[in-house]
Formats: sequence, structure tokens, C-alpha cells
Amino acid sequence: MKNVYFILLLLFGISVSAQNQTKRHFIIHSKFPDIDLTKYETALNQTSNLEAFRFIEKSRTIFFTDKLAWVELLSANELLEKYNKPIHLQNISINSKHHNIEFAISLDGKSVKAQSTN
Repeated sequence: MKNVYFILLLLFGISVSAQNQTKRHFIIHSKFPDIDLTKYETALNQTSNLEAFRFIEKSRTIFFTDKLAWVELLSANELLEKYNKPIHLQNISINSKHHNIEFAISLDGKSVKAQSTN
């Protein structure tokens, strides 16, 4: 009977652990090793329209307006392959016209806003 409880507890632990793992859809980079990237991650995680900036065919690099960091948005094809995430209608083909942008973090730190660099 103890073995059954142990196995159930182990399976429950694995299930909870798997649910807590997030599916990375962007990577934040900085050339400054001491910079805290938490504010960038928080703002990007709270932003609901990142799909409108994601390329289908390849990853996209978008700098932040403060020039301290940049985000690499994984391509829609990468997300389909890694996580079986369907390609979103808002995703952009690299062959279509798109604007060069930077992200500005909102004053409350809860989202990013695209700023045109053209």
C-alpha cells in the first residue's frame, strides 16, 4: 500500500512540475551582464499582442528603446515545431511589408508598445 501512495505522489509531483514549466516564445538578451532583465520579461509576458510582431519563417530581433536589451521573438514555425502551437493569423511573413520597430516599456511596466524606427 505504501508503494501505491509513493507512486501516486511521484506522479503528482511530475505533473505539477510539468505544468509549471513555461513554453518560451521569446528570449531577452543584453550586452551588459549586470543588467536585471526582469522588467523586460514582465512587460513582455503581460503583452497580449506579441503575435503581431512575430515572423513566421525566422526569429525576429526587436530592440528596446533604452538600448540596454533586445528581445528575440522565436518564429511561428519554431513554436509550431517545439510546442505544436498553431501559426497565428497575426504572424508576419518576412516577404510581406513590415515596419522596423523598437519596444518601449509602458510606465506601469506591464506591457510594451511598438515604436516605429523608420
